[in-house]
Amino acid sequence: MVKPDQSAGGGTRNVDEKMENRQAVVQHVSSFMCKASHYARRGAPGRKYLPSDMSVTKMHRLFQEQNHRDISYSLYYNVFCTSFNLGFGHPAKDCCATCMSSRLRMKDPHLIEEERKAEIVSVILHRRRARVFYTFLNAVEDTVTVCFELMQNLSLPKSPTGQTYYSRQLYMYVFGVVVHHGERSLQALSDCHLYVWLENQNRKDSNMTASALDHCLRTSLAEDVQQAGHLRLFSDSCYGQNKNSTMVGMLSSLRSTIFKDVKMECFFPVRGHSFLPVDRVFGRIEQDIRKQDTILLPDKYTNILKKHGSVYVYGKDWESFYHKAAAKALIQSTWSYKISEARVLEIDGKGLGVRTTFSGPTYQHTLLKRGNNWGQYKADPLPMMTTVKAVKKKDIISLLKAIGAPANVEAFYNHALAVISDVHRGEE
Repeated sequence: MVKPDQSAGGGTRNVDEKMENRQAVVQHVSSFMCKASHYARRGAPGRKYLPSDMSVTKMHRLFQEQNHRDISYSLYYNVFCTSFNLGFGHPAKDCCATCMSSRLRMKDPHLIEEERKAEIVSVILHRRRARVFYTFLNAVEDTVTVCFELMQNLSLPKSPTGQTYYSRQLYMYVFGVVVHHGERSLQALSDCHLYVWLENQNRKDSNMTASALDHCLRTSLAEDVQQAGHLRLFSDSCYGQNKNSTMVGMLSSLRSTIFKDVKMECFFPVRGHSFLPVDRVFGRIEQDIRKQDTILLPDKYTNILKKHGSVYVYGKDWESFYHKAAAKALIQSTWSYKISEARVLEIDGKGLGVRTTFSGPTYQHTLLKRGNNWGQYKADPLPMMTTVKAVKKKDIISLLKAIGAPANVEAFYNHALAVISDVHRGEE
């Protein structure tokens, strides 16, 4: 007679013991802290990431030390792969300086207990303030919520050759404007607007970002904003591109002319905690770009971008305006507040409401010079201007020869780099 725990061919099944071992592994893996990436991982919904310095081998070693069980690495690895949707993150980049300095101070062996507790309380309060930004971001309700940011520069030509690493390259700039529909919402192609221009066409400054956002609000989003009656704008606190008088002037002009009955607010996160929905779009774009070992012309970048949203090419689909000069002509030179301390700006077309905390009181400030009004706002077209220096031009031409670029590619770069701005002509 065969025993219940034995197979017909002989030998013990030990089913209960195997299930117990698997459950022990599941509990151990579940005990590790993990987090979701702010970039959307296509094909891996719900995937979370363990610390970058961790590995399955280290986890298995820790399991054996803590549980004193003789479980094979193959079983541990099998449970890790089949029962979890986990990966290992990359070392953190673009971190909050306050958070990093606090971590280092808390590791100081000379820190007394009272100082350590005070440091922990300070970090907790700092993170709570940072999380409030995301609470406001996801409270979409009946508003039009827009996030905008500049993507990391794309290099041309992109090539796997060693000389590319050491050579200067032509930059392609991408400014993303994304309509956000709430936490965990899907991002449709119609919600993503990508504005592109080259380094030899214009600068990467507040005039360009204000011009791109102005074009998007006037053309693609105007009807939705008018219907909702409430526009919320979210961006990082970069003073050179988003948080400045140029952007405030452009938005105030829009508010007083096109969006007269629209409530308009700008939100800025705690520095270092500015992961926006537009970053998810950039993450998906970067994944596709990594799959391409060679990109010689901007059209190839543009074709990749078109898979992720509507693409607007500079000089063809949109143009830039000198918003900085237009705002300077009307706005007071001395302000009664520090824009660097603002967390929320309320733009009403007359003055400017400033909140130094996300949910704090609003302080009204006068923005215009005496006798001026936003009907006088006039931004002149901004001419194309290259920022490519002669030394970079030389590097790019040499690189094209080294990688054996076709004649049509060389012709494009020769045309693009033919004119060096007056500022740089003396360097040739």
